[in-house]
Amino acid sequence: MVSLLQNWIFLVGSLASLVGFWFIAYGIGYKKGEKAITKPQNIRTEQLLLNNIYAPLRKLLIDTHITSCQSIMYPYFRIRLKRARSYLKQRAFKKFFKTLFDKGISRKTAGVEFGHFPLESIEKIIKDNIIWCDSKLVSLLQDALRVKYENSYKENDELDSEDIKLIDYIYNEYNGLNKKLISKHI
Repeated sequence: MVSLLQNWIFLVGSLASLVGFWFIAYGIGYKKGEKAITKPQNIRTEQLLLNNIYAPLRKLLIDTHITSCQSIMYPYFRIRLKRARSYLKQRAFKKFFKTLFDKGISRKTAGVEFGHFPLESIEKIIKDNIIWCDSKLVSLLQDALRVKYENSYKENDELDSEDIKLIDYIYNEYNGLNKKLISKHI
């Protein structure tokens, strides 16, 4: 009798687990499939974003050649190990590991090699199409304008990290939307 009850409980538990796993798998697959299928209103929104915002912004940046660089003071592990050895002798393990893995990477600097950085034109396009702009784009523009205002003494061809973030975001969004929309129509 006990054996029959144990078998029955095992059978019901196994079936419940299988059904539960099936529902979970179905739910995950349904959500992934729903994300993969782009609805017509999403395609129209993406086309508007591309046509009204990101394509004109990308067009502005075509004539601007930007060169960026970043230096690494301690690129090799043996150099970092040599620097960190003194902390190991002092038994300061936190400083040892921090120094061991710190490559001494400087912040990224960039400049306009030829052309000019069209921040005013970018601002105009975004203001004219503010209804379609996402909050991150607006925030990045505000940061770039704030830095330009605060650092008005800088040369025109010198870019700040906020300018670089804005440019990178424009490129990434343009490429993502362009790839998404072109792959739908091919």
